[in-house]
Amino acid sequence: MDEKRSRFKRIAAIIGVVILVLMYLLLLLFAIIDVAGWQRYFFACMGATIIIPVILWINMYLYDRMMDRRKENEQQDG
Repeated sequence: MDEKRSRFKRIAAIIGVVILVLMYLLLLLFAIIDVAGWQRYFFACMGATIIIPVILWINMYLYDRMMDRRKENEQQDG
């Protein structure tokens, strides 16, 4: 079970990092080619820099809780 949890957390963290890096690269590209309104994208990136890790943490927390509950139910049944 612990190996499965660890794998899930690792995959979720990698997905989060990839999303943030792609978002920053797009922002840099928009600023370099001077896309109109790139400032809005900048503020969206600032918000996403906070929101994406929080959402990932909540997902990992809920996953752990579900797995703990499943383990308790299996122990009670078995």
